[in-house]
Amino acid sequence: MASQQDHLDNIIKYREYYNKELSDIGFEAPTPKADQTGGNYRRTTLQHFADRFLPQLHEFAKMNYLEMPYDVLKIFEPQVLKACVKEYQNPNNVPLGELRKIERKDGFGNTKIEFVGRQSFVKAMGRPGRRVVSFRTDQGYVDASGRGLR
Repeated sequence: MASQQDHLDNIIKYREYYNKELSDIGFEAPTPKADQTGGNYRRTTLQHFADRFLPQLHEFAKMNYLEMPYDVLKIFEPQVLKACVKEYQNPNNVPLGELRKIERKDGFGNTKIEFVGRQSFVKAMGRPGRRVVSFRTDQGYVDASGRGLR
């Protein structure tokens, strides 16, 4: 039987693994609860990731990780983490009219901020277009096709 310290060491190891895998979206794994085993931490954390980062129709979001056999959980774990990063960065998963802020830290401690969304906020800054009917030139008025007007 594993001691409480063994469980804590196992949790720390997997928490570092999760933090490394999710560093592209600037997310850290949740802190463990008191007296939580390593296997229970992995199950609850994967369920948390699937609920938070994956769209409801995604195949990994439909799975129940809390009741999944441990051998199956170990196989799905890296796939779920990769899918979480991919889907969180997907602009189609951001509600229309909103932007999602993703903060990343590089190896030097610098923070890079990226915004993801369906539409760019710069789109609304442009001047609205107008239909051109004619131009005024030195020779008189000319319509948009170049013909002279009277």
